Amino acid sequence: MPNQIVLECLDVLLPALTKMINLSLESGCFPESWKHADVHSRLRKPKSEATFPNLRPISNLTFVSKLVERVVFNQTHNHLTLNCLYDPKAQSSYREFHSTETALLRIKNDILRTVPTIVTAHTFCASPDTRISHRQCLLIQGYFCAV
Repeated sequence: MPNQIVLECLDVLLPALTKMINLSLESGCFPESWKHADVHSRLRKPKSEATFPNLRPISNLTFVSKLVERVVFNQTHNHLTLNCLYDPKAQSSYREFHSTETALLRIKNDILRTVPTIVTAHTFCASPDTRISHRQCLLIQGYFCAV
């Protein structure tokens, strides 16, 4: 359904759409018809040759399925944000000021901070003059190397 038509008829459509989405969420049922998409091929670059490697698929979902997706995202995101349930070290996607680049930098930083500790723990346990049991060595490595 084109956006312009929806906007022009919003006062009539809104109650029906709201009822459909709420029923879907309450029942846990996502109708099969909402799961189907029209898939079209588009050229990656406008003037490239129309060969298979140069094509990319475009999936057009139904209007209602996109609305349900947005409603679920908004409700989930608001709940997680208001209740401080996002793990700042693990959750990067779909958050303001948290890009893929931010996530990769965090992972790189964690690795660089952990490597010297791992090497130190390994060196300590592998040293021939160290008089500790194998079990104690494993405990030390587990303590220092926990990620």
